[in-house]
Amino acid sequence: MALLKLDLTEKHIALAKNMSIKDYYDIRLSITDISEYYKEESLQERIYEDFGLILYGKLEDKFDPMDDGMESAHEIYNEDQRKEMDKLFEEMGLALDVILKMRDIKLGLYKTKHYDRNWKYKG
Repeated sequence: MALLKLDLTEKHIALAKNMSIKDYYDIRLSITDISEYYKEESLQERIYEDFGLILYGKLEDKFDPMDDGMESAHEIYNEDQRKEMDKLFEEMGLALDVILKMRDIKLGLYKTKHYDRNWKYKG
């Protein structure tokens, strides 16, 4: 029996409030497996651009998505930031599931059975 777990953080909430859900699902639907995301640099670039602006704000003189001559998001964000954004990208489907199904959202650990999706807050 597979158990789904998610440690819901303020970053999940910030992304859910500010990201384009349509863009997120367009990317998720364009891949059949999460490993494809890591093979396709252009998909990662889109996520780093969107998530990076939401999570870290605009980095002065470093990134302007409308300027073709600027550095790529891969160059702007450090490895730890990129790993964090990758992890959040992988978790956002579950985070949105929790946020949309729970009446009282608290930060912390949530669990459910994979077939049930009746999320329980575990603290």
